[in-house]
Amino acid sequence: MTFYKFYLVIALCLIFCIPNQAIERRKPLPLDELRNPKSPSYVPIPYPKTREEIVVDLKYAIDLHHGSKKTTKRDDKDELLMKFLAPNPIIHISEIDKVQNRTIDFPDDFFFLIIFTDDMGNKVASLSLEASGLYVGGMRIKKTESATAMRNQVAAIKTLSSLVNTSGVKSMERIFMANRIAPYPFLPAWEITTLDHVRYYLDENGKVFRLREKMPHIQGIENSIASSERNPSEIVVHDQLNDELLVLDGLN
Repeated sequence: MTFYKFYLVIALCLIFCIPNQAIERRKPLPLDELRNPKSPSYVPIPYPKTREEIVVDLKYAIDLHHGSKKTTKRDDKDELLMKFLAPNPIIHISEIDKVQNRTIDFPDDFFFLIIFTDDMGNKVASLSLEASGLYVGGMRIKKTESATAMRNQVAAIKTLSSLVNTSGVKSMERIFMANRIAPYPFLPAWEITTLDHVRYYLDENGKVFRLREKMPHIQGIENSIASSERNPSEIVVHDQLNDELLVLDGLN
């Protein structure tokens, strides 16, 4: 019996022998707390809906965490982001998109992903806000990373099509899973389901993975599965929201 079959037998036994516990996300903060200027969780416009409202919350977050209100020494990322707040900004928002939340550690269904470019059109930074407008974090994008990152649908589909023959795309969205293929909301992965019902994941470095199978999650079992992997291109990641293990085959 292979390790996977042995593991599946154990997992199924545990599923039917142990009552299921509902997976619940962290509760959202009360609106009164988000609206209170004296609260550490204050945002100017809770749960922004329009681009203009998102930018208001974003500017407040940048000033708080990277600008005049920052209590520690500024670094290169801080100096870069402050250029967005300057009277004549030299970095600009090129994209605001939604990233689906596949974790239980954040309360809402999605995050806002904000991509910045410079005057030459080079991507220079990636930030994210919770749906409530609270700041999550961000990263500076180097020029070498900007050229290869899967930061738009066209680039992602082109990369996938170069590796597999697909019958077309059924669905496609950016996701955050808090695992190695989608580690942060500002560094998400693409999840693509083709018309022939095959699911693929593309990380921000252009690595492509095909979903082989799903397994019930047993706490701490990922390391045991990983140690049994004979194919170095194979990885196992945890889908928190569905509490499943995804067995993925690397294609490049």
